[in-house]
Parts: sequence; structure tokens; C-alpha cells
Amino acid sequence: MVMIANGQGIGDILAQGLDRIPKIIGKGTEKYMMHAKGMTFPSRDPRSSKGWALMYAVSSRGTCHVRAFIPESMPEHTWDVAIEKRLQKYKDPKNGLLEEGKAEIVYWYENLLAFKNSLEICLFSSDPWMFSESDEHFSIPGMLARFYNATTGLDISEEDVLRIGERIVNVERAFNVREGLTRKDDTLPERMLKEPMPDGFAKGQVVDIEPMLDEYYGFRGWNKFTGFPTRDKLLDLGLEEIANQLGEIGKLAT
Repeated sequence: MVMIANGQGIGDILAQGLDRIPKIIGKGTEKYMMHAKGMTFPSRDPRSSKGWALMYAVSSRGTCHVRAFIPESMPEHTWDVAIEKRLQKYKDPKNGLLEEGKAEIVYWYENLLAFKNSLEICLFSSDPWMFSESDEHFSIPGMLARFYNATTGLDISEEDVLRIGERIVNVERAFNVREGLTRKDDTLPERMLKEPMPDGFAKGQVVDIEPMLDEYYGFRGWNKFTGFPTRDKLLDLGLEEIANQLGEIGKLAT
């Protein structure tokens, strides 16, 4: 740690980050860099938690657990009542070993957490597991709207919370696209995609990322080939200026 902080010896290389280290060392070292967009996995192996796998891949700053924080493998009452309604069309969407439904789950929780994180409150301060299991009508978006209204004197709704979150996600996406991000960056290390989990309850599992990514882009209204936001989506969110800026540099999808 001292060598990294002071840029001494091998520490100077390690300080460059997981995405740059293999470019310096070479010799196939990229195989051992477990990261997405330069950020290392914060907790779960994505092969055992497919919702987290997709979250890791598409997050604007890499494998960040606070960009969606999907309650896979957590008690049943930790799932928000609002997302429950959206999941009824799937067979087994909460099963972490299945890709089914994960695109919509990540889409919804990303929108929610984008708003929640903008309030600068603790990630764990407003989750269902902190409250009564008998409260079947508990809604995180609804409670965050009440927090916001009580603090600001404004009057936003549960739907506004999610729409504001969606705007934030799209602004972050537009920034990254402007700086060079494309669909190829929304991925995971090759080991997670091709090397089966060696043991445990997820033994034999790998991540089938591409179908989830296609579906996720569909929910986002982004181009499935490039990962660029579309003009229609940005205009729908009131982000005309950003749409024009991306259009000027040829990075706006139609």
C-alpha cells in the first residue's frame, strides 16, 4: 500500500488501476484483472448473481454496488412492492442464477438509486428490510418522495422519483459516450463469461451477458448496437441540449 501511495517500484504500476495494469505488464495479465470499467468487484461473484452481473457491466462507473443494489439472495420482503408488480410477467425473476427479468430489474433499481444517491443519504437508510415485514405496501420511491417533499416544500410523486433517476442515468451515459464509451465497454472479464464457477451453489454457472444487455438497452431506449442514447429518449426526458451535443459529434442514435 505504501509503495502504491508513493508510486514506488511495482506500486507505481499497480496505482494505474486494473484496466491499465495489463497494458503495462502484458503477458496475458488481463485474464486476472477482475473489473468492469476499471473498478474491481466490490462483493459478489457475478456468476452466482446475474442481476448483479448486469449491474456491474452497465454501471456508469464500473462494478459499483450502490448503482442498483438488487436484493438478490436477500429475504423476500426486501423486494420493493413497486418492482413486484413489474415482475409478475416473469416466471422466476428473483432467482440469481437465471438471466430472466434481470434487465428490467436493473433498469428499475438504477433509476431508483440514481435519485436516492443524489439525496446524499445512506444506501441502507430506506430499504424495506429495515422496516416491518408485515408492511405489504412499503414503497421506497414513495418514501423518498415524502423525504424530498418534506425537505424542499415541493410536491413530487413516486413516478417523479423514478423519472428523475432515469434522467440522471441518461446524463451519466451521455457523458461516458462523449468520452468514448460504447457497447463493448458494458461487459465483464472473460473469466466470468466463459469460465464456470468451480464449486458452491452456483457451480457450473457463467454469465450470458449479451442477451441481458440487448434487453436492458431496450428498456433504456438506447441503440442495441452502439449503446448510444437515442434522440427520442433524450427528448422524452427533457435533455434536448445533451441530445444536440451528442448529435454534433456523431454519437447520438436515431
